[in-house]
Amino acid sequence: MIKLNLGCGRQILEGYINVDYINAKGVDLVLDLEKIPFPFKESECDEILMISIFEHLNNPIEVLKELHRITKPNKLIVIEVPHFSSNHVWIDLTHKRAFSYGVFNNYDINFKQSNSLEQDKNLKFKVEKHFRVSKVFSIFGIGLLANRFPYVYERFFAHLFPTGNIVFKLYPVKDFKKEVSE
Repeated sequence: MIKLNLGCGRQILEGYINVDYINAKGVDLVLDLEKIPFPFKESECDEILMISIFEHLNNPIEVLKELHRITKPNKLIVIEVPHFSSNHVWIDLTHKRAFSYGVFNNYDINFKQSNSLEQDKNLKFKVEKHFRVSKVFSIFGIGLLANRFPYVYERFFAHLFPTGNIVFKLYPVKDFKKEVSE
């Protein structure tokens, strides 16, 4: 069972291959995530974590394709990123982008409308997502509001009551035609 903690930094996790581009204590594999392909076989990984890494990438679509390639069908990829309303989104000069709730909609097999003409028809996932909000906002129900009505929250309330991060759980679909027919 191969579990990857990509861009681990100082968050070394037991039971995972801890991967970072800096050779530091606890890092098992030094790897630049911008250099594709990764040194893993197709459908080799059971779980991949990318916590606070995706916002640093120059080409997230290419990395997403690579994650899809190396992960077993229907296994878990967790991507946690700062929401565009977060005060942490631009606190780091190495952040290249902020994210919204619908950022992976074009790759979600359950999302019926695609806004992209460039989407890769073979790059499909089952997608789950939720906002991670501060404890203070949780007490006042902001997290409940945001997760129950995400697009209303983003359009009307996100700048009044900013959230922290969005957590995406992606489950690769390898045989899209078969998944749709089932």
